[in-house]
Amino acid sequence: MLERLRTAFKARSKTHLLLIFLIFGLSGILSVSASDVVLDILGLDKDTTTTLIYWPTRLFTLFIVYQGILLMVSACFGEFNHFSRYSLKLIRRIKMISGR
Repeated sequence: MLERLRTAFKARSKTHLLLIFLIFGLSGILSVSASDVVLDILGLDKDTTTTLIYWPTRLFTLFIVYQGILLMVSACFGEFNHFSRYSLKLIRRIKMISGR
């Protein structure tokens, strides 16, 4: 099982795989907190904003914020090059979907 994960995430070792998971986890936690701040700045509150506006905006904000935080956290751990590949792959997929 670990070998499949190492292959899927292109980890050099089990320790490197653990570091990759740590970076993903920290980025996720920080992104949720940061997206709350962004929604507060936009004046959107879960209790006062309609569900059809709040949740799509929250998900979009979370998605964008996560990409930036993932790169920042990975740079702090010296893994920027490894994670920039994920971000570039995601950008290419978005371009294919949008038709550009």
